[in-house]
Amino acid sequence: MQVQSKIRNRIRLSWEGIFWVLLAAVLLTQGWYRSVGLLAFLAFFMFALLGLQAGYILWSRRNLRRVQVKRRLPDVVFAGEPFVLELELSNPGRRQLGLCVEDFSDEGRLQWYVPLLRRGEKLKLRQHTVIERRGRFRWTAIRLSTGFPLGLLRREVVIEDEAERVVYPALGEINLRHVEGALELLPPRTPWPKPWYRPMPGAEFEFHRLREYRSGDSPRYVHWRSSARLGKLLVKEMEPPSSEQVLLVVEAWRPEGTLTAGDQPAAYPPLEDALSLAATWMAALNRDPGRRVALLVLDRTPRFSTEETGTVHYWALMESVALVDGCTVSLVHNWATHLPRQWLGAPAIWITSRPDGKPPPASLVRLALFVNVHDPAVRSWYNPPPKSRTLFHNPREDILT
Repeated sequence: MQVQSKIRNRIRLSWEGIFWVLLAAVLLTQGWYRSVGLLAFLAFFMFALLGLQAGYILWSRRNLRRVQVKRRLPDVVFAGEPFVLELELSNPGRRQLGLCVEDFSDEGRLQWYVPLLRRGEKLKLRQHTVIERRGRFRWTAIRLSTGFPLGLLRREVVIEDEAERVVYPALGEINLRHVEGALELLPPRTPWPKPWYRPMPGAEFEFHRLREYRSGDSPRYVHWRSSARLGKLLVKEMEPPSSEQVLLVVEAWRPEGTLTAGDQPAAYPPLEDALSLAATWMAALNRDPGRRVALLVLDRTPRFSTEETGTVHYWALMESVALVDGCTVSLVHNWATHLPRQWLGAPAIWITSRPDGKPPPASLVRLALFVNVHDPAVRSWYNPPPKSRTLFHNPREDILT
């Protein structure tokens, strides 16, 4: 999401300008009371230079407003992995400018100095950035400022350019050789027809739900009666046999003292490890296209979602993991109530952050793998992502023309 709404501008004294005015005032006071004409002349000269700076900024006020800025962000961002943030500047005005460009976000500020932006020139500013936390990350505004020619006054233009990305949990590494026994319970790679294809006779596909129309869906599977009643296109989604399904259950538990009311709850390391492991498993399953993967997150509000691997919609599962807050009570006793009936027999990978977490009864779930992140044996087949101390890190800065 990226919205560019309005532009605000102002003129302010820089820190150099404040010192300049104070020094001129001191010189004028000393020259007036001590009757030293040279000091008074020097003070008036300094005020005159400040006035010339103000006159130039007022005369060229339109030049800065004409500068066009466009922010570019990657579609997929993982916590702890560097990505490139890019700003594209263009100067359609008649005069060249020297600029300071600042990009503001929830966690910090990026800054570039552009010595010269010629008329008609386009410039790309790139920053290699790392975001260490998962969740929603917002960029709020871009500020352009110039103090040309003396730097005593600064003309600022603030462009309210809002953008948002969901930062996915950091990915670790899974050694599949150590979990081959669990992987044997997972269904083999046998592609099944897409929901918008007509199933073959005897395929035993079951109707799952009605969902909104997506780009690429066949019109033949539009449910016209429901679409006319609700005023939007709805298509029928079919579920494959249970042997083609994989269920991933994440028990997002955290102690009571670590849950806050803010947008970003305090980090609880075992929960972050569990979410990173879940994201790593989903990334590993995504290498096998055509598989149906369901995600059940036992959060404060339990969420169930299902998508097909190898499709663009599969990232919705990763987003569900990235936005987990954590729950202070256990929901294991009624977890099956949040699961559709056709998923009860699917092989499940169960991940928990509870120190005393235990696998559910075998009569309720076909458990392929149970993982408690507090168990040291997990480190024998899983390497967690490296830890970092910074939330917003800018390793280096590039300016490319």
